[in-house]
Amino acid sequence: MLRGWKKMTAVSFVLVPLLLNNGPVHAADTAGGSVNVRLKVGQESVTINGAASTIEKPYVAGGTTMIPLSIITNAFGATLQWDNQTQTIELTAGEKTISLKAGDKNAKLNGQPIVLSVAPELKNGKTMVPVTLVTQFLGANVSENKQTGEVTITGASTQGTAASNSSLDSDHGKTKVGDSYYGWSMKYPTELILGYQSYKGNYASFHDSKETFWLNVQVYEDQPENLSNDGLIKFLAENQYGMILSKEYVEKDGLSYARVVSRDEEDYMAESRAYRKGDKVYEITLSVSNEADFNNPAKYKGYKDMLDSFTAHFDKQDKSIKDLSNVENGYRWFDYKDFGLKIKVPAVWEKVGGDSGAAFSNDDGDQWMQLSVTSATENDKLDDWVAKHERMYREMYAESALDVDKNATTTTIAGVTARERNYGTFDGENKYQERHIFFIKGKYKFHLQLAFNKTADPAKTLEMINTISRSLSIDEQKMNQSLGFIQDDILLDKNKMATIKDSKYKYAIDIPEYWQEDVVDSRSLIGKSYLFEGGAFTLFVFKDSYSEVEKSFTSIFKMQTSGSEKTSLVENKPVTVHGESGRKFVIKGEEEGIRYERTAYLFPKGKYSYYISWSIRDAYSTAATKERMEKVLNSFKVIE
Repeated sequence: MLRGWKKMTAVSFVLVPLLLNNGPVHAADTAGGSVNVRLKVGQESVTINGAASTIEKPYVAGGTTMIPLSIITNAFGATLQWDNQTQTIELTAGEKTISLKAGDKNAKLNGQPIVLSVAPELKNGKTMVPVTLVTQFLGANVSENKQTGEVTITGASTQGTAASNSSLDSDHGKTKVGDSYYGWSMKYPTELILGYQSYKGNYASFHDSKETFWLNVQVYEDQPENLSNDGLIKFLAENQYGMILSKEYVEKDGLSYARVVSRDEEDYMAESRAYRKGDKVYEITLSVSNEADFNNPAKYKGYKDMLDSFTAHFDKQDKSIKDLSNVENGYRWFDYKDFGLKIKVPAVWEKVGGDSGAAFSNDDGDQWMQLSVTSATENDKLDDWVAKHERMYREMYAESALDVDKNATTTTIAGVTARERNYGTFDGENKYQERHIFFIKGKYKFHLQLAFNKTADPAKTLEMINTISRSLSIDEQKMNQSLGFIQDDILLDKNKMATIKDSKYKYAIDIPEYWQEDVVDSRSLIGKSYLFEGGAFTLFVFKDSYSEVEKSFTSIFKMQTSGSEKTSLVENKPVTVHGESGRKFVIKGEEEGIRYERTAYLFPKGKYSYYISWSIRDAYSTAATKERMEKVLNSFKVIE
């Protein structure tokens, strides 16, 4: 989790609210349905084919009427893509595509440069465009009455009959913002734009349209309920950036909170506040790019009014609050946008593996879900895919650590036939029930894995599995057009080797390509370390004489195993390794309840002594894994 405040200067989310706040677009009945839009400058009402709705008020700029871009998408059915890297909006309607940016009159229509009458601009977090754009882009007719400000737009929808009774602006009438799940709310000034929200919703960052200030709200759970005032100040101050100018506990005008004011090396000023309620601490941070603005009484009054409005309470009956939460009945919707996929995830689960991908876990790590997507080929068959997955599991787990249902069952997921397979797995510490669901839709294969510790309540586990799997839906029309071929990792050859060479310490060795390199964190050790399922591999180089190294390792292994009932040195004998007299050690042990076996070879070669070792949990000790280890050992050679 992030702590403290951060400035969102490197990433601009100025146009993101457009993507988040558009109203629903209803599917067309027939392609090319007629559209009649009537609106008026200065008024928030609009009619689309006679149906009333609300929008950001149109206005006149540079002699041109500016209308919300949402009219083009919602009323006429144009589709929208947002490129965060280039800060570009791309609209598509039929065979026409137009790209434009806020603040820039230059646009591209079907790749050819055009000049707009007025540059698009932001108004209260909504992108406004010149009404002439509907003529240039959609070929619609625009009729304006300059005296009354009335505007009529007529044309054809690219998706059929236009939407009716749909709100074009979900922020309309919202004067507050908050989160019903975490229980907070505050004023929602018109200049405030939601720039970023974490998957769990426990962190939200806002800014104004010109990015002169940022407001971050972060919720910390599982905090001490008896935290003192001094403890709250310490909590707030310990991770602040830059110079702390003041810190205190404030009790005034019915408010009580810890307050810290700081300035960083770039002269950004920040005021952070912390509120406690139950086992939650709410941290609100205002950061201002111009120190003069922060110290200006008139401007600070506006900042203070916004900060003072924060409350650790959410009134579900208050319709003026824009609710940022996407939690429903204990589940949070996850939108896997690139694949047009939505699925419910338990609200308390964390997203793991960064912003990309779809993997989730509870805090204890004994319940998790992973959704992987790979490309389907003409030859892919569900039953073959399920069989390949089973072979992979049988190669990964020892026979005693794996139970496999004899038959895969057939079900329906996202409107297509799917196969379900149940596994019982043991990682050396815990036993798990795993449900694997495989299905193919369009050009892609989808694999949903749900795993639960077998000590969990079976009825609740089944209910959770059914809720998650039944919620999954896929809209192929919403898939990212940039998606290409995605290789299935099940097809990767785990015996494919890559050669590692170290010219300084004169050795080369072949390792499986799928291994992940680990960091050797000891300065006294020279070598490499790798991780794989259920185990680790190390190769160390020693400059000391072989006799000294052998004596040290023999002493270490004997010390580790002497007097221990759980760890024993089962093999300690001289061997010949790569033509040299060396030593082999085998230790069987238990660490934190997990049984393992460590095999180590120590031998001299040329100028150095080498130590090659691997540890494998008993639950992952298969014939294929052991064979792979011997192959790695035998590949070692000294290079001159």
